[in-house]
Amino acid sequence: TDGRVEAFDAVILATGFTPALEPLRGLVQLDDRGFARRSDRGTSVDHPDLFFVGHTYDAAGALFNIGRDAKLAARRIVERLR
Repeated sequence: TDGRVEAFDAVILATGFTPALEPLRGLVQLDDRGFARRSDRGTSVDHPDLFFVGHTYDAAGALFNIGRDAKLAARRIVERLR
């Protein structure tokens, strides 16, 4: 908010039970429920190096999906670091 720009290797933003993507406003597309649009379970359609965990909800349950998405994001991050 103060205009500073810094380089980061990774950013983790934990917002709770609802999407709170205001810090990314204008940088990512949102779906009708306010979640980031993804090309698969967790990869941003706008930025292939940006991952969202916990944005997939279905009958399997939130904790199951969070665990599944976290593993997928971790694998993708490791692949990009190689």
